[in-house]
Amino acid sequence: MINEPANQKYFSKPELIKYRIERASVTLLEARKLYKDKLYMGCVNRLYYVCYHCIQALFIKKNIIAKSHSGVLKMFHKEFISTDLFPKENGKFVSNLFIKRLDSDYGVFIDFTGEEVLKFLNLTVSFLKKTEDYISTTINEK
Repeated sequence: MINEPANQKYFSKPELIKYRIERASVTLLEARKLYKDKLYMGCVNRLYYVCYHCIQALFIKKNIIAKSHSGVLKMFHKEFISTDLFPKENGKFVSNLFIKRLDSDYGVFIDFTGEEVLKFLNLTVSFLKKTEDYISTTINEK
């Protein structure tokens, strides 16, 4: 089950959103180091979690709770993609990255090329930026 920790009730929404964005940024640094070291499967895992933390920040903003990773994707598509708050390409990318993460974590004989992972890395950076932009432009909305 994916819920925020019990101690979240002690923090404001802006603090929780800031925490998730910071987690996404730190996780992106981890992904960059793994990419540099050609540890592509680990990099794909970290890139997925950058997106996951971004989506959790968006969910906090809109009071959405998802109970699984697939639930996170489903709610992200429902609340942000189908409403055109985020482009459809973002929805396709995050869903694809989720599958790639599952493959890298649990698959057998899975390998990624540096070129393929660099594309994921660049798309993840764009997704983090889009998330930050959305949050900053809706900061005063409830």
